[in-house]
Amino acid sequence: GCSAIRTPVRATAGMSPMVDLGQDTSYCAGSSAFLNGNTAGAVQYFWSNGDTTNTTSATTPGTYSLLALDGLGCFGTDTIVVTEDPLAMAGFTLNSNGLNVNMTNSAMNADSVLYDMGDGTTTADSFYTYAAAGVYTVCQIAYNNCGTDTTCQNTTIVLSNNSINGADAFNIYPNPNNGKFVLEISSLQEQRVSLDILATQPNTL
Repeated sequence: GCSAIRTPVRATAGMSPMVDLGQDTSYCAGSSAFLNGNTAGAVQYFWSNGDTTNTTSATTPGTYSLLALDGLGCFGTDTIVVTEDPLAMAGFTLNSNGLNVNMTNSAMNADSVLYDMGDGTTTADSFYTYAAAGVYTVCQIAYNNCGTDTTCQNTTIVLSNNSINGADAFNIYPNPNNGKFVLEISSLQEQRVSLDILATQPNTL
């Protein structure tokens, strides 16, 4: 009759690599996110963006996946979502009435804004009253998790109603301006008026 020969075979059971890319993450516009796929026992790495090392940089928002292989051909996978956080962009308009100024915030992607009033005062309020007439440069600093951005109104002329003796009313516009403006003065009596104008630049006025 026939006889059978049994040959013992040793089988090795492998555990799939446990790939963990961590929680979803983000990066600030203009930079990138570092993704670490280092996995115990893995000898080969295949990222969805084409990289084949254990780490990669995410330079665009999206979903990134990693497949890691060990020496037995067992594999593990994981995915992570990467988003891009925008930069803050400062922006505001400024209107004045006498010593009072009002800032209208138009900053984009800002969590908060702060105003440097040019007289040593910083404030988060949109309304401010100066102590004296003069020339002030008002700057807005816009904040978010990616940093700050600053913009300034370089020429601001602030006058108070008692700056022109004998005048019943006056108006100056536009304010702020680029050096060209209209000053209207009304008075109940005829008189000679002397007016001093200050500027932030050594211009001839």
